[in-house]
Amino acid sequence: MSLIPDDVIEQVREAADIVGIIGEHVELRRTGSDFRAPCPFHGGTHRNFAVIPRKGMFYCFVCHEGGDVFTFFMKKLGMDYPTAVREVARRVGITIPERGPSGPDPREPLYGAVAAAADWFARQLRESPEGDVARQYLASRKVDLDTALPLGLGYAPRGGTFLDAMKGLGLRDDVLLEAGLMAKREDGTVVPRFRGRLLFPIHDLRSRVVAFGGRILGEGEPKYLNSPDTPIFHKGQLLYNLQVAKHAIRKAERAILVEGYFDVLRVSLAGIEEVVAPLGTGLTAEQAQLVKRHTAQV
Repeated sequence: MSLIPDDVIEQVREAADIVGIIGEHVELRRTGSDFRAPCPFHGGTHRNFAVIPRKGMFYCFVCHEGGDVFTFFMKKLGMDYPTAVREVARRVGITIPERGPSGPDPREPLYGAVAAAADWFARQLRESPEGDVARQYLASRKVDLDTALPLGLGYAPRGGTFLDAMKGLGLRDDVLLEAGLMAKREDGTVVPRFRGRLLFPIHDLRSRVVAFGGRILGEGEPKYLNSPDTPIFHKGQLLYNLQVAKHAIRKAERAILVEGYFDVLRVSLAGIEEVVAPLGTGLTAEQAQLVKRHTAQV
């Protein structure tokens, strides 16, 4: 399978009519600025499945499947990522340039590990008794779960349950370490990097979760902890919330840059969606270039 350039993937995503494409598989009805339908993944008759065109995403509030237009084809039709991109490109009339054959991405196990972790953390926020501390904290910040869950927020419990869960999925310690999900102590034992923290997923330009930012709940330092740089994550090269905000940025012809994760949430809850944040650093040249790809006004 040949590699598809990131700028072409972005062009295809921008050109895709996510409402029209998903509407071929399920009957959508407009509800305000969004569209609702019975979920095409878990079934049922209630309209718990939302397509949010201004964010280019879908989300089910019952089974919690979510993603962008490419993810929909992957989950609904069993396509891999390049095939889903090519199918959407075919529908919108964009030709995919060929770069020649290439083998599988050696970083794929890291993407898979971080995706599995993101799903597990989100489930702890939704369901686990220990996650109640995070649910209460969000409520104290006037953020309800219907807002937090589609954004992929999660909770990392204290203790070793995360490592047990990842081992249960067949993920090896060396992969978890390289993905920045575990840390090695001086005595050689490994522990979860995130413990007792509310987690914000960080996405790359292809909307894949590649890292996390964690806010401590209760006693502990530091207050915020990010994933370390890894083969799939370099914090000076990405912006928090850009994968959602880029649609609003282009429409508003501006980007609002704030300091941190909760600042993004607060501004978004006020109805202003063209908002992004650096990842615990001053704005780097690479991050400034990312913004300039979408707008010149910041």
